Amino acid sequence: MTDVIASRGRPRSRTADTAIRRATMTILGEVGYDGLTMAAVAERAEVGRPTIYRRFASKQELVVDALLHIDGAPLEGPAGDARAAVSALLEGAATALSRPGAMTVIGSLLARTREDPLLVDVLRRTLLSPRSEVVQRVLADAVTSGEVAPDADIEVVDAMLFGSLLARACMGHPLDTAWVGRVITAIWRSLDSSNERVAVGT
Repeated sequence: MTDVIASRGRPRSRTADTAIRRATMTILGEVGYDGLTMAAVAERAEVGRPTIYRRFASKQELVVDALLHIDGAPLEGPAGDARAAVSALLEGAATALSRPGAMTVIGSLLARTREDPLLVDVLRRTLLSPRSEVVQRVLADAVTSGEVAPDADIEVVDAMLFGSLLARACMGHPLDTAWVGRVITAIWRSLDSSNERVAVGT
């Protein structure tokens, strides 16, 4: 049986949809948003141009659809251990940023903040915000449990964690487990609630 999706007019092929989305993300990673064309996506996906234009009226629609269908890794870490959970999340983000073309995709789309705010909003909601939301929730729970100091500025810590990866990637240095470990160690010194108890006892 043909693998199709019901839509207005002709049924849509899931196989073609998947190929189009993969081709879109691959080309974005190679040449960025400005270099991507609908024709190039059709060729890479091995579908006819009419197949593309029946689905999407513009390049923006094409890219938004591809972003909304990204299959990300589960955003979770070891339960009951905030440091291990945050480390796992940061390692996952480091792996994602290390993939060929990842920085090109992010950079080329963020550069369109003024021209195309909808596109940038989708990028933030699908790729950037989910990990930050999980990290902030894990740290907030850790404050409640006493693992993290009550005066920790969780929003700043979240920005420092992921900002360290972006800065490292921009400099062209590897985002390996050693780097993630150094970041966690440095930041956790300011979060550890035991630091407060030591200071009070001296």
